[in-house]
Amino acid sequence: MRVTTRSAAAWSCSSPACGGDHAKVVYDGKTLAFPTWSSSQPVQQAERQAAWLAKWITGATAEPVQVAPVLALPGWYVDRKERGDVLVFSGRELRTHLLRARTAQSIAPEQGQRIVHQVEHRCRNVLPRFRPAVDAPK
Repeated sequence: MRVTTRSAAAWSCSSPACGGDHAKVVYDGKTLAFPTWSSSQPVQQAERQAAWLAKWITGATAEPVQVAPVLALPGWYVDRKERGDVLVFSGRELRTHLLRARTAQSIAPEQGQRIVHQVEHRCRNVLPRFRPAVDAPK
């Protein structure tokens, strides 16, 4: 089974003329090269998060699960030079490409339900806080 973990990164375009090449990031399979700087840290973080999630879901459900790391860069045009372990998309591309992601496999409804149950059990542990109503001035 394959699950995706998505990270959305927000780096604004620093050029006053954002658009075209000023809003293009080049992905070489390991590094994101923005117009004025480059970094492999977001790619490495997505890989670490996917590995952690795969290990956790596999342990929680007692079924082997692969997790595909996906990095979304809303507002940027992504020029993919090489394929890497992390899928990198612009915000607009995300939906279309994620549905056609390489090696995507459908899962049995029962296994999907077990994963959903474990994620909800782990993530829904914060009680909402309500502020007391403030009386309107008289």
